[in-house]
Amino acid sequence: MLANHKYFHWLYHTKSKNHLINWSTGLFIWLFLAITRPFGINNNDFEAYLHLVANLAVFGGVWVGISYITDLFASSKPKEIPKVDLAYLFAKLIIFIHIIFLIRQAVCDWKCFDAFEYLELWIACIIMLGIPYIIFSFYSRYLFFHSLVNKKSTPEGRIEIKGEGRETIEIALADLIFIKADDNYVDFEFQNGDRKLIRATLKKVQQQLRAYPHFVRTHRSYIANIHFASEFLRYDTLLINSNDDQIEIPVSKKYREFVKELFIHPK
Repeated sequence: MLANHKYFHWLYHTKSKNHLINWSTGLFIWLFLAITRPFGINNNDFEAYLHLVANLAVFGGVWVGISYITDLFASSKPKEIPKVDLAYLFAKLIIFIHIIFLIRQAVCDWKCFDAFEYLELWIACIIMLGIPYIIFSFYSRYLFFHSLVNKKSTPEGRIEIKGEGRETIEIALADLIFIKADDNYVDFEFQNGDRKLIRATLKKVQQQLRAYPHFVRTHRSYIANIHFASEFLRYDTLLINSNDDQIEIPVSKKYREFVKELFIHPK
């Protein structure tokens, strides 16, 4: 499940679907509580049940509020680094659990504290938030690969890549087929055979291409434009089309499963 968090992160931040995720999760929390009725109604009083269901909507609203407030005051790191975003998500869970705990204690005048109930609350909240998280993780994984595989062309236009110091170069996205680390430089290879060099790290270049997910890291020294890929050989080599020729790009074990999925994903 956690392996899919980078796709959840992509959907939440890059694709700006945070409103959809926050509100649908809040709705699920409300429905979950309405069905399980954690505070219990032992009789068949339908009017009392409707009153309870209406009150339980507050808890869905609590999650929505926590999510927006946390996102508002969070630094830029959660938007850039999936691992930091996962830590923020866990922090939201802890805050949510303890707000519900305080509300429950206030309802019973602080006389119903029980360690077993506290443990049950943790389990219930993990289920309530875990189910939407799993659903959205797999949904975002599908959307991510679907957007890469089915997109027919690379975006037109040029972007500026920043290197060390004040050095910059301008590259045409539509013609860029792969990028290679070359000692302290990064080598940009284009479909027409042109090359451009800039003094930088491959990691820094990859961060600047974050908005263009079809540029895929395949190796510690390579980034490939998946739109020019034709074949994945032996699970360790990616064939890139360049004019009438094909270039072999190595695929390391670290990135093998990711690249493999691009080729087995249904078009």
